[in-house]
Amino acid sequence: LPMSSLPLLWAADFIPIDGHSTPYVLGEFNCSCLGISEFLAARGRDLSAVAPEDAAAGQAMCDLIGARILDAVQAFKCLGSST
Repeated sequence: LPMSSLPLLWAADFIPIDGHSTPYVLGEFNCSCLGISEFLAARGRDLSAVAPEDAAAGQAMCDLIGARILDAVQAFKCLGSST
């Protein structure tokens, strides 16, 4: 797919598996707006279909999500380096 056709966000579902070498196994990838309603107008189109105020609000939410994910990944990396 060209970059212009990729979804706004990807999600991955992890499933707990007893007796596996890791506590969770990747079950599937999903792509959608993942509840960021400000970007719903872009479905089947591109971001030019989104009103500027909606784009700003949606971007603020995505920035917040990204910051929280980065915090979680960095915390996880710190836990792993202490072993």
